[in-house]
Amino acid sequence: MDIIEHRTWTENICGEFGLKAVMPLWGLNPEDVLKGFVDEGFESIVVCVQADLLDDSWLGRRIDRKFMADFHDYCQKRSLNICGENGEYHTFVVDGPALQKRISITPREKVLSEGYWFLDIGEATLVQKVA
Repeated sequence: MDIIEHRTWTENICGEFGLKAVMPLWGLNPEDVLKGFVDEGFESIVVCVQADLLDDSWLGRRIDRKFMADFHDYCQKRSLNICGENGEYHTFVVDGPALQKRISITPREKVLSEGYWFLDIGEATLVQKVA
């Protein structure tokens, strides 16, 4: 589900600087977008969730096909966006096909603050990929 208010805001901000907003994923099926992200070799982890929608067990999870299946099952009785487009969750990209190094993180603890669960990251290091 695309959020028209976000599109309008983005177009307005870009317009102020003489830029045109390009939104190639607009209108696409969110599940297809996430499948494409995973299938292209990107790796991200969940670092924040809305506490009233998701519990802290989602923190630190890798976005992969298992995540997608579990999220889909979880959403059977809820109206959530699998890509987190309504702020259900936020991620941190740690690897991707265009990146020369991946980011290795060490989670410390899960923190509840102002209605959100956050994954506190204690350390992050760049790691050379093996070809």
